[in-house]
Amino acid sequence: MESMGNFCPVCKGSNDEGALLCAYCGTPLQNEKVDPTTFTMKNVGRSQPDMLATPETAEFPASIPEGSVAIYVMGETKPIAVTDVEEFILGRRVIEGTDEIVDLTPFGALEKGVSRKHAVIRKTEGAYEIVDLYSTNGTWVDEQRLLPNKIHPLKSGVKIRLGQLLLYVLFGLTNGS
Repeated sequence: MESMGNFCPVCKGSNDEGALLCAYCGTPLQNEKVDPTTFTMKNVGRSQPDMLATPETAEFPASIPEGSVAIYVMGETKPIAVTDVEEFILGRRVIEGTDEIVDLTPFGALEKGVSRKHAVIRKTEGAYEIVDLYSTNGTWVDEQRLLPNKIHPLKSGVKIRLGQLLLYVLFGLTNGS
């Protein structure tokens, strides 16, 4: 009898028997938890795990300005962007367009599966939310995959994965003074 392959529980794609992650959407295929900081993705050609900054090792500013968002790429110790706009897109810069985009291209975004317009972060009444913009390789918040075009609340210090690019997002808190 011919082997049927290893099917992804999310996208139903057929993968090689020994695959740890779906070659189509990046979902872990094994029952045990897969640490996204240590695996190798066949479909994006990584052979070494990223060296990651964590909230304990990153150089977070003494205070993020009220109403601002600071974005840290894992492995970087300084923020790549601090913005105070109401809405911005995480993705890769394209020449045309007027969208406010945090360009992740310098951090290997293309190779790590980040779409041009991957996800949007919006400021709401005293909080923030993220929406996956039908990205090809998915958006995860604390390793929970988001459904496309569905609002997911964010809290400061959350880990976001766009394809295989890992980020931390911190928000400036309102302190009333």
